[in-house]
Amino acid sequence: MKHVKKAGLVAVVAAFGLPWAAQAETSVTMYGKLYPQIVYGKVSGASDAGTSSLSNQARLDNASYSGTGMASSNSKFGLKGSEDLGGNLKAIFQLEMNVGVNDGSGGSSSSMWNRNTFVGLQGDLGTIKFGQMDTPYKELGDSLSFLGVSSGNFVANSTILSKHGFGTSSASSFHLRRSNAITYESPKVNGFQFLAQYSKNTPDFTADDPKPWVFSTGVLYEQGPLYLALAYEYHKNLYGGSRNMPTSAQRDLTGKEAKDSAVRVTAGYRFTKSTRAEANFAHLRLKESGGPVGDFESYRHNTWSLNIQHKIGAATLQASYAQATAGSCTLVGDVECSTSGLQGRQFNIGASYALSKRTFVYAIASKLINGESARFNTLSLDGDISPGADITQVAVGLAHSF
Repeated sequence: MKHVKKAGLVAVVAAFGLPWAAQAETSVTMYGKLYPQIVYGKVSGASDAGTSSLSNQARLDNASYSGTGMASSNSKFGLKGSEDLGGNLKAIFQLEMNVGVNDGSGGSSSSMWNRNTFVGLQGDLGTIKFGQMDTPYKELGDSLSFLGVSSGNFVANSTILSKHGFGTSSASSFHLRRSNAITYESPKVNGFQFLAQYSKNTPDFTADDPKPWVFSTGVLYEQGPLYLALAYEYHKNLYGGSRNMPTSAQRDLTGKEAKDSAVRVTAGYRFTKSTRAEANFAHLRLKESGGPVGDFESYRHNTWSLNIQHKIGAATLQASYAQATAGSCTLVGDVECSTSGLQGRQFNIGASYALSKRTFVYAIASKLINGESARFNTLSLDGDISPGADITQVAVGLAHSF
């Protein structure tokens, strides 16, 4: 990270069209992380037809394919700062955006400040922030980054840990940042910290006034080598079940009410200065009411992961494994419901070598194995997959932080 002098700050923020640059008295830090990589990906082994009542069984024309390209994952640029208001109270802000290092774009989103962007107050009683931010559920769990490049990358465990294996909509994913959010973070007391967030999203679907909102909360204990976290998240009317059903009639949201939730336990431990490990266990549940006979009613399943990192001099070695069960489901009207083949597994391995404190090279590899009906998708290069397809990916990259 780098503190920007006032003259330099004016030039930087003026380039982004921020008119208050010249008047700013705030202490500002400019920061970022860029990690483009060359990726080879292969999709193979798609099922001819699945057996799950929940799975969209449409088989794509390109059910098996491979290719090589460049991706920059969640490479980012940001500005953050604070102003002392007196009495141990500070005003804080952050503006953060994706940077498509490979093509000079704003990454996968057309919005400018599309990452954690907020303004808030920080004092003795904690911090309150207003804006677009990661949920406490996302922030507290699955916290051991894979070589520091897992954000937005195919080696992230979040797809298996925080989603379900049917359909392609991420409407009710439990690993997202939320817009229109208010977040409270308590001070840390004897290693404990409490976090809570409420957000009211603008819906991107047609329904009779669904009023969607999300509540996310968690408790963290961090003392010495030990890291423990318990997190819970609740989604009202995001329709993670119906929006992923096989037929258009089942995806109709009219008259339905959705209540999706997840709870996750995370435990991490630093055995030595060189070796760390983390385990996650989560229970995800999607539940809806008000639909006609044969429509989605409920789905639940368990997920877990194990992540180990070891450093040898300038080199870092890491491996992780994540697994999701097929789970159980119900349809309205006691219609028979099967989750056969909705399980998924993911193996990751990688190594990095530090060229300096801020720059390193890395190589990573991943194998995601879908059950015959599942569509867990970690492709770095844009693309969809057929049910049951497995994904193999390898990449080499260069990362630099500033």
